[in-house]
Amino acid sequence: MELTFLYLAIQNIVCIAAILFCKQIGLITTLAPFDVEKGKRWFPVSLLLAGMIYTTGKALQFLSVPVFTIFKNLTIIVIAYGEVLCSVAASPPSSSSPSVSWSSPPSSPPGPTSSTPRW
Repeated sequence: MELTFLYLAIQNIVCIAAILFCKQIGLITTLAPFDVEKGKRWFPVSLLLAGMIYTTGKALQFLSVPVFTIFKNLTIIVIAYGEVLCSVAASPPSSSSPSVSWSSPPSSPPGPTSSTPRW
């Protein structure tokens, strides 16, 4: 029986009820009213989060917990490696490029020149 969507629905209802209850008893004092424009902007993010929770539940149906944990941790490493590759691709061209002139850093840093720390 497919209970993943029921689990997500129950989780959302409980969270909304807890937030409204905390607002009513005074624990949350700065809860703004719902703004439709903000809701439209955040909808893709919340949809991705719900999709991630759904796929996690489906993965745990077919994988053992150790294998799932390995894939989850491997995902973090792959994302970090992808960020490094993207930052290298987006970095400015090297100084050997004739069309770009880079200014040299100042010869001495501003401030005290003593190498001993001041405590």
